[in-house]
Parts: sequence; C-alpha cells; structure tokens
Amino acid sequence: IAMVKQIKKILSIKDPKNRGIYEMNAKKYITKISSASEKITLKLSPYKNVPFITFHDAYGYFNKSYGLHQVAAVSVNPEAALSAEKISDINAVIKTRHVYCVFADPAFTEASVKKILNNPDRVKLGTLDSLGATIDKGEGAYLAIMESISNNLLTCFGDGNN
Repeated sequence: IAMVKQIKKILSIKDPKNRGIYEMNAKKYITKISSASEKITLKLSPYKNVPFITFHDAYGYFNKSYGLHQVAAVSVNPEAALSAEKISDINAVIKTRHVYCVFADPAFTEASVKKILNNPDRVKLGTLDSLGATIDKGEGAYLAIMESISNNLLTCFGDGNN
C-alpha cells in the first residue's frame, strides 16, 4: 500500500493534469490489496504459532504482516553453497523448535531441501515463490503472488482446502 501511495504521489507530481486518474486508480488498488490481505489474514490466523523454515529470508514482511512464525531461513544468499555448519544448524532448529514445514523455492527444489535434512520425513515440504515465477506478469500479479504464498503455506500447514 505504501508503494502504491508513493507511485501515485510521483505520477501526480510528474503529470499533474492526470492527478485525478492516479488518485482513483490508487484508491481502487489499495481497496483490492486490503480486501485480499483481510482474506489472507483470516486463512492464516489459525497457523500463527506453527514454526516453519523457508529457503531464504524473503518473507519477513509477509510473516510480520500476518503474524507467522518463521524460525529460520536455509540461506540468505541463494548463490552461495550451504556449509556443513549451516546444514547442521538447520537440522538442529528443526529438532529443537519443532518445525512443522520447510519451504523450498523454484531455484532450490523440494528434492534439494530433502538432501540437506537429517530426517526429511519429520517435516512437511512445500514451495514458496516470492518472485511469482509461474504467475502471469501484469495487472494482478502482486495479488496473485500473495495468494499463491498464502495457499502454499496453507497446503503445508495442513489446510489444503484454502
């Protein structure tokens, strides 16, 4: 929402004669975002205390917005190889924090995640895609990415009905 407001502000400064259009479009999009966010909040609220791990730390704002309990990220830099110490740390977190789900991403698949887990049957695996690699670009892409992330969380947490 903050980005929509900033874009509207800049466009209105650069093109003042169309300020009304930018105001109207921003208001409509903020309403869509708010509505989608409310639905996501309702769907995810039962899972606020479920500990999970993601492949990387791209989900901080999402987790904070919806009160989710991400306890670790496998990698901060997907370009860097995982060290034996990091793999050991992740497995320790899974055990001590009673992690329920571990999420891969399109670049680091569920099969790859399984290879670094001591007991892959101890957790459920899922995939989160913060970039929306499988989502059509253009109008609605942001909302589709948010919906996809929430649905994939729900599937792993056990409510595949979404």
